[in-house]
Amino acid sequence: LSGGLDSSAVVAAMSMQSAQRVDSFSVGFEEVDYDESAYSRLVAKQFNCRHEELTLRADDFLDLLPDSLKAVDTPGSDGLNVYVISRLIAQRGIKVALSGLGGDELFGGYAVFQQFQQVEKYNALWKSPLFLRQLMGGLIKMGLKDHRGARLDALLNLADCDFLKIYATLGQYRTADQLKVAGFDSGVDAVASFLKTMGYKEDWSTMTKLNFGELYRYASSILLRDSDQMGMASALEIRVPFMDYKLVDFVMGLDDSVKRAYPNKKQFLLDAMQCILPQELLQRPKQGFNLPYEQWLRGALHTFASDAVQHLEQRALFLPGYVSGLWSAFQKGDKRVQWMDIWALVRLENWLQQIGL
Repeated sequence: LSGGLDSSAVVAAMSMQSAQRVDSFSVGFEEVDYDESAYSRLVAKQFNCRHEELTLRADDFLDLLPDSLKAVDTPGSDGLNVYVISRLIAQRGIKVALSGLGGDELFGGYAVFQQFQQVEKYNALWKSPLFLRQLMGGLIKMGLKDHRGARLDALLNLADCDFLKIYATLGQYRTADQLKVAGFDSGVDAVASFLKTMGYKEDWSTMTKLNFGELYRYASSILLRDSDQMGMASALEIRVPFMDYKLVDFVMGLDDSVKRAYPNKKQFLLDAMQCILPQELLQRPKQGFNLPYEQWLRGALHTFASDAVQHLEQRALFLPGYVSGLWSAFQKGDKRVQWMDIWALVRLENWLQQIGL
């Protein structure tokens, strides 16, 4: 129970269906910007849950890292939050738990839903000459000097307003130019090809296309995999009611006018929960279940990350200086480098070590 809309909706439904009190669990942090404990307590109290909280500190996280990294068979930058909460639940003798995973993909909780609706407002831009858009993108990139500027520049450099290309560009951690610096090609065409293979239809509405993309590109490929691996590392089975095929079919078939995510994310689910969940929770801004990586990478995790970066640089998997350059820029506070860029590299190095390379 993170204290967000999705997990709170699941707890509410559980409480309505169960003859027994629901057990709920949450992870909190000393870092105020990441701690949602007050909201999870509010929901737990309303539905009379047996609620337990774990305050996770950076030093505790370091102790858990070796075992959590052994639980995965592919490198990734996500999932450790699930490992922490699964371990806590399993220690209480519970074998099956429910998760709110899938709510963001179905109901438009991610930034990409709002971003795409903004792009649609300016789709006439892609009818203008490419060199003008390239000039505009370069000026925006120079002005913003952060990941947003790089993303807008990448969008304006696309040949046309093709949905799959825009979607893939919005969903990439790194832009095509940044990937070239690392020594790799852009993944835009790969994402488009993958979604077409999975059954993507060009005649779907915009929101349904976004639902489909997030369910297959992100939820199926990353979140469900991480949830399964991290849960089973503690012999915990995690079930995801939002991914029930009947609910997915129903939401995918709704008209876009119902599913629009702008100006409020997940308005459809918010409306459904109006008379069920506390108003304080319904009116709060969305906050993902993330660990305070940015602060930790500059604090308790600094030495751990620095060692990993140095080893990865020596492997010559990327162009010379790329890995160390990112780490240096991050330490200097360069807004073009996000914590996820660094953490993904740290996890990659540790995974390589885990498999004996």
